[in-house]
Amino acid sequence: MDLGKSINEIFKFSLIDFLKIKKLKKYLIIITIIYLIFFLGYLGLINYFSTSIIENQPIDFIQTIVNFVLLIIIISMPISLIIVFFEYKITQEILNTKKIKTKKLDLIQYIKFLLMPLIIFLTASLSLFKIKFLLIGIISIAVLSIGIFTILTNLALGSILILIGFLMGLLYFAIISYQLIRLSLSQISIVQTGEIKKALNESWNITKNNILNIIVIQVVFFTIIYVITLIFTMPLTAYSTLTAITPPAIEQAETLGLNLMFDPTYNLLMTPLYLIAGYLLIIQLNVTTMLYLILNNNKTHFIKKSTKKIKKKIIS
Repeated sequence: MDLGKSINEIFKFSLIDFLKIKKLKKYLIIITIIYLIFFLGYLGLINYFSTSIIENQPIDFIQTIVNFVLLIIIISMPISLIIVFFEYKITQEILNTKKIKTKKLDLIQYIKFLLMPLIIFLTASLSLFKIKFLLIGIISIAVLSIGIFTILTNLALGSILILIGFLMGLLYFAIISYQLIRLSLSQISIVQTGEIKKALNESWNITKNNILNIIVIQVVFFTIIYVITLIFTMPLTAYSTLTAITPPAIEQAETLGLNLMFDPTYNLLMTPLYLIAGYLLIIQLNVTTMLYLILNNNKTHFIKKSTKKIKKKIIS
């Protein structure tokens, strides 16, 4: 895998070229509208609950805040499910554009796609692809537990056992992180294969010997996304800082976060974040899908090359 060439190819498509594809442009507009509708709903709730707090304070203050948070969660859930639908459609369109056949989105396929992050996490956590490593995790928990009980009667031995258990736990955490990277492309693969097991196997196979490349590419694009977000949040950060250093805010530091949440100017300055949220989401999907395509292409090229060598040997 040519790292420089891959970054250039992913960069070009993920940030700019995808806008040349009509469906992706349409999905970007739809997702932006969805985020804005959510934001307007959020502002409506802010307005309603701020009025309620002023009228009822301090009698029902805590209950009002709890109700506000619960309503935000309730509103967020259907929005999240709709966004997942468009994540699938975007991934599918990118793959189709690159002439890769994909599975039609139905209810079963949607549920598989929705649950894939959880399946990836559980597969990595239980070390199902390298089951022998699971022993490290089990032993670390056992040693830590014994250490905690032992420390009550024998401080030195208990401390040593806790330290050993902790270090083994750190080692297992590193193993989980490694396996999460190996399985990170499964959610893209499920769009192509349609089967959970096949998707996990595909991701595991194509990421072999490419862990460092994947980390570098993800770090590069995470930095780009972070910089874009930082630019759009500068007015928000400046306003928050100015609000925090004013005398009333200093005197009431414990309620500063709550005051900002119900501050109309603060919420208005949040608007650009919701305007670019759809774009940032598509960038992330583009990067992951393009990475999947590049690694898949390398695997196909390697198989063809190996087949040619075998044929030559048979002929000779």
